[in-house]
Amino acid sequence: MENSPEAVLGSVAMAALFTSPRIDGLFEGELLTVARDLGRRRPLVLLAFAPRSAGTFLRTAAIEAVGGQLMRFTHAEGGRDASLYLPWLLAYFRGTLTANTAVTHVHMPAATANRHLLDAFDIRPCVMRRAIADSLRSLLAMIEDDPGMPIGFSFLLPTGFMTMAPEQRADVLIDLMGPWYAQFYAGWKTYADETPGRVLFTDYADFCATPADELELMLAHARTPQPFAACQAAIDAVWREREKFRCNRERPHHTAPPFTAAQLARLARFVSYYATLDDWHDLLLTPTAS
Repeated sequence: MENSPEAVLGSVAMAALFTSPRIDGLFEGELLTVARDLGRRRPLVLLAFAPRSAGTFLRTAAIEAVGGQLMRFTHAEGGRDASLYLPWLLAYFRGTLTANTAVTHVHMPAATANRHLLDAFDIRPCVMRRAIADSLRSLLAMIEDDPGMPIGFSFLLPTGFMTMAPEQRADVLIDLMGPWYAQFYAGWKTYADETPGRVLFTDYADFCATPADELELMLAHARTPQPFAACQAAIDAVWREREKFRCNRERPHHTAPPFTAAQLARLARFVSYYATLDDWHDLLLTPTAS
C-alpha cells in the first residue's frame, strides 16, 4: 500500500523506529547510524522558542523565505512540554512527507531526550531570548483576551482565574510559569555550553530592531541559508499579514499591568537557582519600560 508505514518510512527506518534507545534517549549503534545518515540529507528549521517570543511571526517568515512548509514534529502539538516525535522525523528526512524544507516552531525544553534527538539527526535549533517579565506580561494579556484558547505548553489555567483580581492573576503567572521560564533558559544554555555550535541564541531586542538580520542568521544556522534580500522580503510580506495570526486575530489587545517589585523579585529568585544563567541576569530580568 502506498501509504503503509513501510512505504512512508522504508524498511531500514522502520527497523530503527522499533529499536529502543537507552533509558535517557541516547541513540547508539544501528539506530545512531540511521539517524546520522538521514539527518544529513536535508535541513530542518527548528525554532525552539519560549511562549510569547515572536515564534509565530518568525516561523511564518522563515517559510516565506525558503519556500518551506510548516510541519509539526511532535506528538500532540497542543500538549504540554512537547518533545520531538521520532516517526515524523524519520519520514521527513527520508523525503516522503514533503519536498519542501520543513519549518517548525515548538515550545520545547532542552530535556535530555530532546537533546539526544537533536544530536543524532544534527538538528540545529534556534532559541529566542526575551526578558521573562515581558514574556509573562504578554502571555497574561493573551490569556485575558481569550481564556478559552488552548495554551499548548506547561500552564494549567486554575479554576476561576478570570475572576481573580489582576494582581492575583499576575501572581499565578509568576508562581507557575516563572520557574518554567527559568528552567527553559537554563536547559538551553547548558546544552549550548556543552555542544558549541549546536544552538543559536537570538535576542528579542535585536529581532525588533533588525528582524531580517535575525532571520538570515537563523536560516544559515539551520543549514538553509538565504540572501538578506530574500529575508527582508519575507519579513515585509509577513508583517503585512500579521493580523491574520492566531494570537492576533480579532482580539481586543491590551497590555497587562507591570509586575510589582515583589513579583519581579520572585522571578529573580527563580533565575538565581541556575548559576549557568548568571551572565544572562540583566537580559532575562530587566523588563522593557512600558
